[in-house]
Amino acid sequence: MSLLTLVGFVSCGTNETNSIASDELSSDAVKSEITALENGDEGQEEANSDLDNEPDRRNTKVPLMIGRNEFHIEQTINNERVTRSVIIHLPSEPLTDDVYPVVFGIHGNGGTPQSVFSLLDRYVNANQIIAIYPEGYLRSWNLGAEESTADELEFIDNVMMLLDQYPEMRGRKFAVGLSNGAALGHYLAAKTDYFTGIVTFVSPLIVGFEPSADTKPVTVIQISGEDDKLIPYEGGLSAVGHNFYGAVESAAIWASHNNCQIESVTEDVLPDVTLRSYEQCDDSVVVHDYTASNVGHNLGSGLLNSFIERAMSDLQITTNDDSVKR
Repeated sequence: MSLLTLVGFVSCGTNETNSIASDELSSDAVKSEITALENGDEGQEEANSDLDNEPDRRNTKVPLMIGRNEFHIEQTINNERVTRSVIIHLPSEPLTDDVYPVVFGIHGNGGTPQSVFSLLDRYVNANQIIAIYPEGYLRSWNLGAEESTADELEFIDNVMMLLDQYPEMRGRKFAVGLSNGAALGHYLAAKTDYFTGIVTFVSPLIVGFEPSADTKPVTVIQISGEDDKLIPYEGGLSAVGHNFYGAVESAAIWASHNNCQIESVTEDVLPDVTLRSYEQCDDSVVVHDYTASNVGHNLGSGLLNSFIERAMSDLQITTNDDSVKR
């Protein structure tokens, strides 16, 4: 069982991390993480480590402030009590009766919450979203073959309990995941009802983790490299220890589950990038399956930037709700 200890941080708008200009928030950290995944490098440097220097405060409820707020959740793993962090990044614009979409940035195997700051921070700084960065135990997410043996559903349940304490967190929830974090995104979308949409970079569904009849319709934005050797584009057993569906089949499973009525003809949307889209699905969700040709598991900073822009635009379709700030 997990315990919310709310060991808090407070990092407000005057700190150095929050003052980084949008054009400085490149995807270098994300790029280095994906490169580390391919090379098996577990020892990358953490970005924005200033949070480590913040004093801890214990409260039943720690007030949120503009900027990055760090909390710790205790969890028992293999009979050992461990602490895992969750970083909440609030935009600078005051929150009113409107609420922002709440977007989880989920790192890959070998990564950290800090390694995906650059993926979403530009949208926080533009007052478009609230970003949530959870920490995988042993820098991974347990889906059955990872070094971590943590109960991830229990951990995410407790993250949601933390967010439920704050009215500004009542917006729709989305998850953006990289590799192992993307596989977790599929898993959470299939096994919980927390998320309205997921964006999955270089990981399709794992065989055995398909959505069930009880799974609500969910928007799925899937991005794959056609030459991926780590998680094969065509599916099958992977060096990471899982048996994956092929990218096309993964998207089709979600489209069938969402009762989508139209599969569009595959279209070119970027140089060497095609999109297969499923529309007119239940609950106004969509399934968009992007394939980058001549690209492997490491998409590179240029494609990451292009894809995150398109993915965030795709998610706007699902946030067509007057109660959600855009």
